[in-house]
Amino acid sequence: MRRFGVGLLVPVSALLLVLSSTSLWTRHNVVDTDVFVANGQRVLTDPTVEARVESQVVDTIMAKPEVRQALDEAVAVLPPRLQTFRPSVETGSGTCWAGGCG
Repeated sequence: MRRFGVGLLVPVSALLLVLSSTSLWTRHNVVDTDVFVANGQRVLTDPTVEARVESQVVDTIMAKPEVRQALDEAVAVLPPRLQTFRPSVETGSGTCWAGGCG
């Protein structure tokens, strides 16, 4: 009987250890607002994350039909020789949307 009790208590105590550790981590990192905000700021200032967010925002904006139409209208106003710079205009406007202009 004692052997069965020990055999039952070992997995139960391991499970409780995992649950208590998870609970403590959650309370420290998620429930504590100051820690949560600090962690979020640290992640958002990571250059890799910034580049990924910037890329997705620019792609989303540039995929809108209104933006495409505005670019088409702007390029159509240019003289024929300057219309060859359409890819540069598109790239430059994407960079400006990402905060690179000015």
